[in-house]
Amino acid sequence: MRSDFFLKHSLVLVPTPIGSDVLLNGSGQSILLEIFSNFGADRVIPLVEEAKNSRSRWSSWGLPKHWMNEWELHNEHNQQDPAHLKSLVEKMKQGKTLFLFSDAGLPCLSDPGRFLVNACWENQLKVTSLYFDNSSLLALVLSGFQTAPHLFYGFLPREEFARKAALKEVMDNKITTILMETPYRLSKFLKELKDYSAEKSLSKGVKFFLGLNLNQTDEQLYRGNLDYIMQKVPTDLKAPFIFIKSSEN
Repeated sequence: MRSDFFLKHSLVLVPTPIGSDVLLNGSGQSILLEIFSNFGADRVIPLVEEAKNSRSRWSSWGLPKHWMNEWELHNEHNQQDPAHLKSLVEKMKQGKTLFLFSDAGLPCLSDPGRFLVNACWENQLKVTSLYFDNSSLLALVLSGFQTAPHLFYGFLPREEFARKAALKEVMDNKITTILMETPYRLSKFLKELKDYSAEKSLSKGVKFFLGLNLNQTDEQLYRGNLDYIMQKVPTDLKAPFIFIKSSEN
């Protein structure tokens, strides 16, 4: 993907390798170098957890050092502060793209960022991520849902009775749950969820996330109730996807 794809978004998560001298996944490093070499603080804003821990990685990635003076902190001390979140949301509404760097690992997964991602969804601001090799965890953090605890359920059984029992288990629990299916079963899968929800009068507070073609130029992310998601997704669409049910129930 090219840098302009990421600049069309308001928030970009930057998964950070655990090793301090390890390069970013995919072409993430070249994308960041292009963006931070050609744009200023009036267009992009890097968010880091702690300046001290970020300096060595920033330098090892070959990113322009003058940006170290432009960093804004987003960490465990301010991630839930309403004034801080409001300030970041206003900057994104002004057309700026925020890049959220983790000290190590995937932002939002037991790391600061979930409340910011959730604020993006609540304000209809687009969020995405640089390359990450685990689609289920990537979808989880992009959803803005509670990440701990979460359940990776994987594929539902194919046999009808077992499938209905699995649907009941998934829809009745109060844990953020990650589901997968084959691309050609997307429409059938959504209809099954809709039918079950209607039959069981599922709480209106339950939200869902659907991530299609993650980390690709045609990536599509949706969050809301099942009616909203089904309106957005063409019935004949076939695409790799991850589906997540929120912990609200």
